[in-house]
Amino acid sequence: MADKDTQKDEATQEQQAPKKKSLLMPVLFVVALVVPALAGLAVFRFVILPRVADETAETVSSEPVVEDTTEYTPEMQILELPEAQATVTPPNFDAASPLLMYQVALTCANAETVSVIESYKPMFIALVAKLHRNRTRAELSDPFVQETILKQVREEANALLQKLAGKGNNKIQIRVIEAVYVKFTIVDM
Repeated sequence: MADKDTQKDEATQEQQAPKKKSLLMPVLFVVALVVPALAGLAVFRFVILPRVADETAETVSSEPVVEDTTEYTPEMQILELPEAQATVTPPNFDAASPLLMYQVALTCANAETVSVIESYKPMFIALVAKLHRNRTRAELSDPFVQETILKQVREEANALLQKLAGKGNNKIQIRVIEAVYVKFTIVDM
């Protein structure tokens, strides 16, 4: 019986004695959560962020800076070219070709530009027609393509003006500032 009592006393003493908690579990918990988070932040800060910053800097430096070259002055004049038509390339060759009806207006820098264009109007009409001919409906329906055509009209009109007016006439600036559509319609036949 004495053995039982001593065993009970030892058991109660073990239960009553404060159990020492191991620091191993909290340390492992902190290590398991904090260390990967810090490693992830370090990788982001020192690897990913510099690469993204370099790509952004390359993109910004490689894109041409587009300046608004449209200077609206009191000397400007608008010249409307006559309405014209161009054939639209059909999706399949068995179908009838749609027809593009358009009219372009040129914003000229001054009256001298208008007089040069008026003098050589057939050449400018042919230039605009050449840029609209044989396009597909999908191309012509795209606003970006329409803007690109107008930009080409402006650039080629300015190149033609330089040929016609001569480079020696530097006192008066002869150029087309902007080209816009007055009318732009695709008609199915």
